[in-house]
Amino acid sequence: VYDPGTNVWTSAANMVTERYLPAATVAGGKIYVTGGWGAAGPLPDAEVYDPAPGQWTAIASMHQGRYFHAMATGPDGRVYAIGGDNAQMAALASVEAYDPATNQWADVASLPAPRAELGAAAGADGLIYAIGGVTSSTTTPTVLAYDVHTNAWTSAPSMNQARHAHAAAAGTDGTIYAVDGQYSIYELTSAEAFGTAPKEAPPITVTIKVKSGDNAPINRSAQGNVPVMVFSTGTFDATRIDRSTVRFAGAAPLAIGDAPADLNGDGRPDMMLHFSAQALSLPDGTTQACISGKTTDGKSFQGCDSVRLVK
Repeated sequence: VYDPGTNVWTSAANMVTERYLPAATVAGGKIYVTGGWGAAGPLPDAEVYDPAPGQWTAIASMHQGRYFHAMATGPDGRVYAIGGDNAQMAALASVEAYDPATNQWADVASLPAPRAELGAAAGADGLIYAIGGVTSSTTTPTVLAYDVHTNAWTSAPSMNQARHAHAAAAGTDGTIYAVDGQYSIYELTSAEAFGTAPKEAPPITVTIKVKSGDNAPINRSAQGNVPVMVFSTGTFDATRIDRSTVRFAGAAPLAIGDAPADLNGDGRPDMMLHFSAQALSLPDGTTQACISGKTTDGKSFQGCDSVRLVK
């Protein structure tokens, strides 16, 4: 075990099973190790290390013995064992997912083609990346991305250098690194980085009311302003709206500072925003106007209400 604070290595507890060429990943603060080559060939065995007591514990075995494979932890909390070689030294396309809550492995979508000696890491975008490796006895620079929600693999940008038997890891900023490895029979010292960014969550749908009553009349040529009420709910706090991000029918709110107030009688403080009628982008025939923006903690929201144009 290496401690970056002291720059010192110390011995930890031995694993349950002797193995080499395994794969590992971290989930829930614990280290999961699977497969590798054992006394009788490729191992399906898996175990987990808990740093708190400093102990290894055997967990359910994979369906397939494999080595030269890769592992990564998905946003669903499951750990994934990807590809690798089997007892006949043939590359595998199969992928398995382990659920720590149930101690069970499940087969998920296979790689489009067998791949071994690859690396894997999870990106900030929620995708698992299978990086490089050997396909059809050829070292490849190609990268695949797995979406746990759709259970599907798609192509991702390839590395600049084909490599196998390399290491892969994700940084705290979402950047994925592929380090060293081999190309053909040549050892590499190069490293590559691929940036990923978190996927923005879908906007929260909020309830709004334009002026008062249904089909609120709006005079686009008037000098006045259009009040829009944005209501809070149990999951949305309208008082945390970032006014600088708000747009209603394309217009920014006026600098009129209504204090939060319970506008619909549900006991929650709501917000009233005002917009210049002449600044609104409402073509003839418009029957609905929408507001959008973000909260102070970066959550997007949107909401619409029916309107009636009088000029």
